[in-house]
Amino acid sequence: KKNILELISNWDSFSFSTDNITLCHSATVGSVIIMAFLKSKGIHTIISETPNYFATYNQAEILGFKMILIPTYYENGFQFKINDEVLIDNQPKAVWLTQPRTALGFNQNVEDISYILKRLSPNDFLIIDEATEQFFPSVLASFNPVKYPQIIKVRSIFKGLGINGIRLAFIAHHESYRLEISSHLENFLGALDIFSIEHAIEIAKDVSKFKTLLSIANNQVTNLRERAERLTKGTN
Repeated sequence: KKNILELISNWDSFSFSTDNITLCHSATVGSVIIMAFLKSKGIHTIISETPNYFATYNQAEILGFKMILIPTYYENGFQFKINDEVLIDNQPKAVWLTQPRTALGFNQNVEDISYILKRLSPNDFLIIDEATEQFFPSVLASFNPVKYPQIIKVRSIFKGLGINGIRLAFIAHHESYRLEISSHLENFLGALDIFSIEHAIEIAKDVSKFKTLLSIANNQVTNLRERAERLTKGTN
């Protein structure tokens, strides 16, 4: 993990310790580990934007969470707005976001996230699923789990590059959560495969190369999106 830590720290412009990072098989595995952690903290409600990852929704249902889905619409640019009465209550809760917005492809609004964070109680959590983050530094680097213990992030190391066969992700969290999150890791994961670890260590040796690869992947995604929009313009 120490070999990969420098890459993660550069990615978020912050010097993380090994106790701030828990490696896992994938962002999907990371999300169910986070949910188990939330359960242990007395969280029974998850507020989620739409669209969201189907696996996250299914995991929450299987684990018995109450899911509050906040609809977002084309007409207002798919803005994610939560009413204050939903945010400010006496029930512990977690707000679950994706970066970039899954299925939509654009980045979260930093001001909107700041608004949500300020209205959460000390017993609430903000979970940010960054499975396909392609920017370096990451778009939400300022929302640091060390500075804000209520924030927990999960991110794939390779998925943003367009690579899904090499399976390695990490959960970023406050150091005080390390032992508890690690115990849930044992329940849902087991061992990481050496193939993925070796590739992660190799790519972590050259941060500038990793940054370039992310940029190339993002350019490809952007160009394909623009092409699709041109081909479908004026149609349903």
